[in-house]
Amino acid sequence: MILMKISFAQVIDTTKLYTPSGDLAEIDVWNKSKSYQTLLYQKVFWQILPNGKFEFVSKDGFVTVKDGEAVTLDSSTPDNIIEETIDAGYNAVTYIWKHGKRELYTGGLPDGTEEMVSSGKNAGVYVWKDGKKVFKRKINKKDLEEIKKAEKDAMEMNTLPDN
Repeated sequence: MILMKISFAQVIDTTKLYTPSGDLAEIDVWNKSKSYQTLLYQKVFWQILPNGKFEFVSKDGFVTVKDGEAVTLDSSTPDNIIEETIDAGYNAVTYIWKHGKRELYTGGLPDGTEEMVSSGKNAGVYVWKDGKKVFKRKINKKDLEEIKKAEKDAMEMNTLPDN
């Protein structure tokens, strides 16, 4: 009997993110290969919010990903940890932890960020200003073509090569 050991090239890579003032904000450990990457470990000292601002979490840091899995957040979760989920309608929902409780994040995105809602009664192009999403215009044919192209590109990126 011949036993073969098959191994795949992988690289464990550690990245560090810093605040604009130079404080260590986050440590990430990645398992990277030619065709994918997986976050194995993440420790957050300063949380970067969706609006681009940094908020202090903990001097010792708080682990949000361990052994490739997101940790369960509960009443012991420190303030300012961001949690992103998907609701029943497949919409992204962002929460922030405050005083041991999960609250809906309402801080918005950086001013000038455009966002497109492609279906439903609120379809249109919006721009973020002062933490609020402001209607800019209705979706046009060019926007729909961009959405289709982006969806196609995303599908191709998530497909492994045959060889």
